[in-house]
Amino acid sequence: MYKLIEKLDSAESAVLLQSLNLTEAYQLFRTAQNDFESLFADQVKANAALREMESATSLRGQLTYDLRNYLGLVNAMRNIENWKSLYRELKELVTAARNSDLVARPAAASPPVM
Repeated sequence: MYKLIEKLDSAESAVLLQSLNLTEAYQLFRTAQNDFESLFADQVKANAALREMESATSLRGQLTYDLRNYLGLVNAMRNIENWKSLYRELKELVTAARNSDLVARPAAASPPVM
């Protein structure tokens, strides 16, 4: 498109566009091309920003690891008075989450200890 616009910008082409009454159409075409280039540049920037982000799969793995550690801590502290209510609430949440699974778990998977 750059070459076409460059060619149509020449004085010779301007005379031809004028004689064919295409000056307005050419200006619309040129505006549309400039708008497209601007949108394309914005999309390239957005794509680059997405590539910089960590993938959802790796984030999920890290989250699962951290939740298991946290649940293990709460489980270990469940006999201490201040931790009993937290333990009961988390146990209910884990039980509800297990019961709501739509996908069957493999038998070898080890659920968090509660």
